[in-house]
Amino acid sequence: MDTHQLEKELNEKLNLKDQGNTNLEQQKNQPQQNHIIREIKDEEIVIERDPQTNAKIISGFQICKEIGKGSWSQVKLCIEKSTGKKLALKKFHKNILKKKTKMTKDELGNVYYKSQWENVETEIELMKKFNHPNVTMIDSIIYHDSQSKLYLIIDYCEYGDVLKWDEKTLKFSHLQIPQAGSIDYLQKIMLESCLALQYLHQQNIIHRDIKPQNILLTHELKIKLCDFGLAVKLSSDNHRIKGTEGTYHFMAPESLSDSNQKNGYDGKKADIWSLGVTFYCMVYLKLPFYHDNLMELFEMIQNKEPKYDKKMQTHDLLDLLQKILVKDPSKRLGLNEIINHSFFKNPQKM
Repeated sequence: MDTHQLEKELNEKLNLKDQGNTNLEQQKNQPQQNHIIREIKDEEIVIERDPQTNAKIISGFQICKEIGKGSWSQVKLCIEKSTGKKLALKKFHKNILKKKTKMTKDELGNVYYKSQWENVETEIELMKKFNHPNVTMIDSIIYHDSQSKLYLIIDYCEYGDVLKWDEKTLKFSHLQIPQAGSIDYLQKIMLESCLALQYLHQQNIIHRDIKPQNILLTHELKIKLCDFGLAVKLSSDNHRIKGTEGTYHFMAPESLSDSNQKNGYDGKKADIWSLGVTFYCMVYLKLPFYHDNLMELFEMIQNKEPKYDKKMQTHDLLDLLQKILVKDPSKRLGLNEIINHSFFKNPQKM
């Protein structure tokens, strides 16, 4: 059974319409529709107000409510006036981000200072080339240089993060929708997450920050992988990278090893570990490794095994998690093996 047929069956179980072909092999053999991005320069920007609501309209996009706030950007719901389409608008302040710098390493291990604005530029350049139903794509870019601002118009995901994190309880929770948490729901969300990451890896892109907060959910229950500010596109088929970019609790054990900091490690396998941690969070609604002390956390990731409650998942799901969260990256499942695992192929009962 191919991934398109499998996803179609999962959609039917969740009472969803077939959401289109996500089978990557079929996509290779069919001409893809060109994804055209509208780029609006400073002198082309038109700012006006809606005569009835007084809402701000920037070059045809009416700004609505705030739907999120990141460390370096504001995210608002906007509506394209000509079509009525809902989109998300991310606003960046260029001058502020240029002053925010962080010491980092490139894929060769060279240390340098990188501004947050460079992360934004990296994200945009990568996203310009994306064309996949499970990856966040750009609709338009508005370069408001005279105000030192940039507006990025991207896919709108009504439900937001696929899991919600509670800083007080240190627990995740599923979205307040009827299907959330069911085995069919987990199969669909996890499969689409695999397809999104597979798409990136086929282009030699390492995400480096896979986690529930970077997997968004649309109204149609389709996932969209997002946040590519830490992503790196490797220049060759060599998948080895250096450095410890990302979110600590989701970092692969090999990325924390002193020897691998010198010699590098397989970035694709590190992404797969992070995906496995994300899947664990989806099943158990908690992190597999947690400690207030950073060095203790790193020790746990490198040397402790996750705890599995066998009552909370099927045999196939337990087998899948255990084969992804393997310390040795050479023994860790690859994405093709995950996608073809029995968890996605066989009927499951909790």
